[in-house]
Amino acid sequence: MAGTLAIIPGLGYLYSGHKSSAITSVIVNGLLCYALYSNIKVENYGMAALVGVFSFSFYIGNISGSIKSSKRYNEARTRKIINQIKSNVNY
Repeated sequence: MAGTLAIIPGLGYLYSGHKSSAITSVIVNGLLCYALYSNIKVENYGMAALVGVFSFSFYIGNISGSIKSSKRYNEARTRKIINQIKSNVNY
């Protein structure tokens, strides 16, 4: 689910409870997209290609990071529930 939501920058991190990472993702992706647009607008295609590759890499990294973050969150939550169950069981 986090990977699907991460198609929109920041939503995957927000889903897994990392608000600061979500805000950073939105800001950095927005700035990179603006830099790409600005370079294309002034016909600086070499720099546009460089920024485009960097932007795409960061975007894919955000999707991957959101998935990993969500898995860690789910594992931690599962461990917490298991520990609560173990502490409530009388031997």
